[in-house]
Amino acid sequence: MASLLVGGIFGSFLNAVIWRVPNHISITNPKRSFCPKGEAQIAWYDNIPIISWLVLGAKCRHCKEPIAARYPLVESLG
Repeated sequence: MASLLVGGIFGSFLNAVIWRVPNHISITNPKRSFCPKGEAQIAWYDNIPIISWLVLGAKCRHCKEPIAARYPLVESLG
């Protein structure tokens, strides 16, 4: 169970790096995750690896834009 949690957290961080680096956005600033489309800050409870993606129906809580399946896939491989 602990390995799934650590893997999910690592995968979530990896997703941030995968998206931010090619878009020339620092991985340390902004510190909090944000929606790449609507740019709303993502609350901690909407940023739980895999679970939040499922609960939110693969959509951003704020702008309702789809969240790519890549996110839970990378989190599950982490």
